[in-house]
Amino acid sequence: MIKHCLKIAIRNLVKYKVQSAVSILGLAVGFVCFSLSLYWIHYEMTYDHFRQNADRIYMVRTNDEYTEGKISTRVPYSLAAYLAQHFPDIAVAAPFHLISERISVNDKYQDAVFSSADSAWMNLMDIRIIKGNRNFMLPKDNAEIAITEEAAKKWFRTEDPIGKEVKMLRRTKKICAIVQAENRHTNFPFDFIGNPELGKTWWYITWSILIKVKPDTDIEELESKINANLPAELKQVTLTRKTGIERIILTPLSKLHYAKDFRDDKEAGITFQYIIYFSIAGILIITCALINYLTLFINRMRVRQREMALRMIHGANIRSLVSLLTVEFLLLLACAVTTGFLLIEICFPSFIELTGIDTAINQDLRAIDLNQYTEKKFFVYLYKTLSLKGSGVTVKGIKVDELHNLLIPLPPLAEQQRIVARLEELLPDVEAYGTAQERLTALESSFPQQLRKSLLQEAIQGRLVPQDPTDESADVLLQRIRAEKEQLIKEGKIKKQKPLPPITEEEKPFTIPDSWQWVRLGDLAARINYGFTASASMHGDIKFLRITDIDIKTNTVNWDSVPFCTIDKNKTDSYLLLQNDILIARTGGTIGKFYIVDKKIPKSVFASYLIRVSLIKNIITKYIGIFLSSPAYWSQIIDSSMGTGQPNVNSIALASLKLPLPPLAEQQRIVARLEELLPLCDGILSAGGQA
Repeated sequence: MIKHCLKIAIRNLVKYKVQSAVSILGLAVGFVCFSLSLYWIHYEMTYDHFRQNADRIYMVRTNDEYTEGKISTRVPYSLAAYLAQHFPDIAVAAPFHLISERISVNDKYQDAVFSSADSAWMNLMDIRIIKGNRNFMLPKDNAEIAITEEAAKKWFRTEDPIGKEVKMLRRTKKICAIVQAENRHTNFPFDFIGNPELGKTWWYITWSILIKVKPDTDIEELESKINANLPAELKQVTLTRKTGIERIILTPLSKLHYAKDFRDDKEAGITFQYIIYFSIAGILIITCALINYLTLFINRMRVRQREMALRMIHGANIRSLVSLLTVEFLLLLACAVTTGFLLIEICFPSFIELTGIDTAINQDLRAIDLNQYTEKKFFVYLYKTLSLKGSGVTVKGIKVDELHNLLIPLPPLAEQQRIVARLEELLPDVEAYGTAQERLTALESSFPQQLRKSLLQEAIQGRLVPQDPTDESADVLLQRIRAEKEQLIKEGKIKKQKPLPPITEEEKPFTIPDSWQWVRLGDLAARINYGFTASASMHGDIKFLRITDIDIKTNTVNWDSVPFCTIDKNKTDSYLLLQNDILIARTGGTIGKFYIVDKKIPKSVFASYLIRVSLIKNIITKYIGIFLSSPAYWSQIIDSSMGTGQPNVNSIALASLKLPLPPLAEQQRIVARLEELLPLCDGILSAGGQA
């Protein structure tokens, strides 16, 4: 029965071939348009879905009046630290900056995307260093950058890019590392990464921020809390903004690519709206093709009335006629789908190139079947020496004809085998030499920093300057410190502190001279306290120092740019900064970094994410600064820091830090000696950067 119906259906399709061809082609074209549009929509709606915890990552966007009412991703760098500090539901706040620049590589100009190098941003995007060092992550005025693996292959081919120079708009930078990053199917592709020369205060609204929230966080509630507690700095009026930023919008990473106003109107290419239109067009084509087929089918039925009547006379019933027509329709539909698949196979590479979908397809794989006169290993070695340029806009590929027409030198088979044997004998030595050269290069680049760390460590271990037997011992110095603290407690200037636990032999990380003593930082401090919580303002009577106002590298503050705050007079003394105070950052990417108030400053208090250490007068502050710069200090900070997304350290942990205390006179000699030696290290580092 089915075989008979199928035979009749084929005869009818052939008999009415023009009508059948129009119907099949119309349905096939509609099927192609609809299928490709579904593929396209799926691609557009799954940007960055491969990221770990992508469902918990959100872009911080604002109603920026500067962009004429549109939703903007431009925010100040300082907002990231503010969000991480004030909203516990935010596990990570990662500021970043992406910008396209015209660069010159090997005297060839081309466009490239430059990314900022922030540790939180790199962790969130899973950016890993696969070769080189981390110098590109150093603070501003950094002349080194890293290049992605794809960009290195694109611009330097088989050459090692490390050490090469890249001429950018403002300055020339040197490549110090190669990083691995997922640059396909992402909203944040880049070619280079480093520290951009951009301001990191509230006044520079040129950054973007991604946040990762903790599991089961209510995003609507979090967004409402943020908008109810926006910092004053964010809402301030500037030269380019009449109203400032008044609202924060948290956009899921999974929906960011097609979110309102995310794409720049000036961006070339096809927007998500046009893809929807393309899909609707595909559906309309299918609908029109079906209507056309039904119209032709009805007309055909009128022509075939005599045929149907004869079939009824010869014993056919309504059911068999319906079966016949159904088989005919299904056959036509199968032909349309098959034709559609063939059209997709033909059109798909051009569709990928036209739409800019960043993917690799199996048609780009080329198989080479070598004949018996070619040694396979010889061809592999030979192929690695060739410079082949792929064609295509999005997916670079080598055409089969190009491979067929490729000219290569081919020695006799026996000589090919001798070449392979010789290469396999020599290549291990070449690789060993390359490894040794890489180690030497790494040593040369890291030597100044390692030397600096070694000098600081030698200083706190008592091996930098000789001990003088006539010096008053550290034990006597400790007794004087305790006596002074007791006197301050009696006078009511400081509160009595809870005794710190003694340092056991197991806790001592290294040996020190006999005239020295192991102490805890709290033993040397008159007080250790958190800063003041307030909103910064443009006017006031007292300065409000924040970690973002401090240049940690030079231990300086541009006091003209430090904002003001409002504080009750009865609280001022508790937070007022005095000369020789030490401020230590307690959270985020700057955790553990410190600033010494080493000169007279304007009347100022300090922010709550800083901890102030006020030392007893019998201690030389610069020596404590040496300890705070040493590896011994940083290892303790890492061990005592808490939190995963935004690590932090509290005042108890700081008070418990173990440090070696030399006699007062030896402290002075250590400080003087390092003031002679450390500038030499900086000179070596500068010379290395210019080499």
